[in-house]
Amino acid sequence: MLLIMKKVQENIANNLRKLMTHHQLTQAALAKKTEVSQKTISNMLNLNSEGNVTVISLERIAQYFGIQAYQLMIPDLPIEKSTIQDIERIIDCYTHSSHTSQENIKRVAELEARYSKFS
Repeated sequence: MLLIMKKVQENIANNLRKLMTHHQLTQAALAKKTEVSQKTISNMLNLNSEGNVTVISLERIAQYFGIQAYQLMIPDLPIEKSTIQDIERIIDCYTHSSHTSQENIKRVAELEARYSKFS
């Protein structure tokens, strides 16, 4: 469980760093725009930090960037808005599908991911 949490923290840090760079934001600027303290943002970026990040902080930051909070946890989140919207649409289709359809979606996604490694 601890390993999973560490990976989630790493994903959040990498995605936040990428978004801040893309939008040319410093920690101070992001803190001001999101009303999340600079210390909290620093804790999110610093993998060795002991500070806890609240869901509210994640939601405020995600909202500023126009994404959902959970998307900050996705490994290598793409910056392009169209790709983010595609991910959201896929998740929406998945959640509104039958169990059998969900299994098919997972199977196709796994096959496509495996295939793309060889292309």
